[in-house]
Amino acid sequence: MRMQIILLVGTKLQVIISKMAIRIQQRGEVVKGVPVVQPGDDLFWFNRPRLILYLINFVLFQNAFQLAFFAWTWYEFGLTSCFHEHLEDIIIRVSMG
Repeated sequence: MRMQIILLVGTKLQVIISKMAIRIQQRGEVVKGVPVVQPGDDLFWFNRPRLILYLINFVLFQNAFQLAFFAWTWYEFGLTSCFHEHLEDIIIRVSMG
């Protein structure tokens, strides 16, 4: 589920950047150091930019929790416990975190 949220939010942020770039190009005037296009709520889902911020924070919390759980089980039970039966699971958990 984390991967889908990451891909969804990343895609939406890319769309927002592209729309802002198109707006800059349509205006035609570029001044160094002066923002020509202001980001607006209309670029985000349901006109709520906080939703994207919430999803980013949610994924960061899940990743931090996964790494903390891995470190705790390793410290308490070792790498040969039932929490770490398969090497593939360990690699996936750590790399995703």
